[in-house]
Amino acid sequence: MQARALTFAALASGVFTIGAQTPPAATHYRIQQVTDQEVDLTAAGQGKQQKHSASSLFVSLTLTDSAAGRVAHFVVDSAVGDSTTAPETKAVLDSLRGQAFHAYLEKGKVSSIKALREGQPTSTASALILALTPRVQRDTKVGAAWTDTTDVTNDIPNGNMTIRTVTNWKASGNETREGTRALKVDAASSSAMTGEQAGAKLEGTGTATATYYIAADGRLVSGSSSSNSTLAITTPQLPDPIPLTLKSSLTITLLR
Repeated sequence: MQARALTFAALASGVFTIGAQTPPAATHYRIQQVTDQEVDLTAAGQGKQQKHSASSLFVSLTLTDSAAGRVAHFVVDSAVGDSTTAPETKAVLDSLRGQAFHAYLEKGKVSSIKALREGQPTSTASALILALTPRVQRDTKVGAAWTDTTDVTNDIPNGNMTIRTVTNWKASGNETREGTRALKVDAASSSAMTGEQAGAKLEGTGTATATYYIAADGRLVSGSSSSNSTLAITTPQLPDPIPLTLKSSLTITLLR
């Protein structure tokens, strides 16, 4: 199965609305991700299989105010893997180039996402839009702390995945990043995942920590996160579930 698609689906966050100014028409980012995956296929007589991947995505995000929220236009400008990337993973990265999506953000949450090209799975775009827009309320002050819950359902190849995430947030200080004064916000989350893929049932849990730096105009200046997820894949052909573990780290850099 294409378990690597679940790496992006395991990421979850929220949406920012800080500051009084409208963000620039388009903001460009580099997103670097490192993922380690292990699938235990002992039940299928194949033992454990490990996979490591590292990639960089160059993306643009445009946020436009609407009547009751915001519309996010998200485009993958390019995606490349490092020298250790397997050929099949490179093919997946190549397929992301040029993909575009519209997401509707209502009351600080992604309420819907639509691919602009038929057949594009929304899991990657949804996870990255969430990672680029941490949910920080307008005029948040240092010392503020809050908790929220996010429910997201994404398309994955031959199936879907629903993720419920509870996140604890804290605005911990002000720092200068990339020459910009920014609010530092820390987050710690736990997630529950359910879904199906090609006739298999998927269930799992995950944890993540993240730090975001948000400028006064609402732009994410930089961010980083790490996550750990464990999934059980149940198929009619095997007597026991197949364990899948994912460890991922993400670094977001604002491009000038």
